Amino acid sequence: MSSESNPAKRGDVVLSKYTSMCGNELATTALAFTPDGESLVSGSAESGLLVWSTTTRRVTNRLEGHFDWVLTLTFTSCGSFMVSGSKDWTAKVWDAVKWKYIDTLWGHKAPVTQCVFTTNDEVLVTVAGDCTIRLWNCRQARRQQLRVFDIMGASPTGQPNWRMLTELPSSHTNRITCCAVTRDTKWFFTGADDGRVAVWDVSRWEEKRMWTPVENELVLTICAEDERNHVILSGGTDGRLRVWHIGSRGCFY
Repeated sequence: MSSESNPAKRGDVVLSKYTSMCGNELATTALAFTPDGESLVSGSAESGLLVWSTTTRRVTNRLEGHFDWVLTLTFTSCGSFMVSGSKDWTAKVWDAVKWKYIDTLWGHKAPVTQCVFTTNDEVLVTVAGDCTIRLWNCRQARRQQLRVFDIMGASPTGQPNWRMLTELPSSHTNRITCCAVTRDTKWFFTGADDGRVAVWDVSRWEEKRMWTPVENELVLTICAEDERNHVILSGGTDGRLRVWHIGSRGCFY
């Protein structure tokens, strides 16, 4: 590890590189902090996962299971579970307390590009390069019903059974690259290589609207929510950041 004290100033923001951590030999392709901030998990082109202590900045655990690049990492809000998505077409579930493998989620026919939990940790959403969106059960030891799906409850041990609920039909015509769920769990968004952002109603998991930028060949790489201003941000390969108002029919910036 090495430390640097010379900050790089960009506009009104001062960026400084506090330290570097060495562990992955190939490209680092995914990063996520645990909800309590005590650990950082990194995925790489080596297909493995490294768990780092944010206090000591050293590797505390190594997780193996994927056979290709790890592309995405996400945690339940309680911090009990972590899910990783990979170019090997699978998503894997991990115990984020004991750092042990739990299950593999099969079904996608292309790399799993992003995984997100709904805010209440009841549903896991995975999107992939096969233009599909899959919903997975991750409810704890109780049985409830959504308006559309009859969801199987937890296993006798009280752990989620991680079974697939459904595959959503999507209007995207190319690889889905990113997704986001609003904090109130009312809306879900997907972005794809077709340059469009789809808006979904989570209460029924129905696609309600498709936002299309002027460009025809825009590749979207990231979606994120600004809760205070009720907007979604999307970034693409054209170098632009677009702001979409949740209540509107298109991009306003």
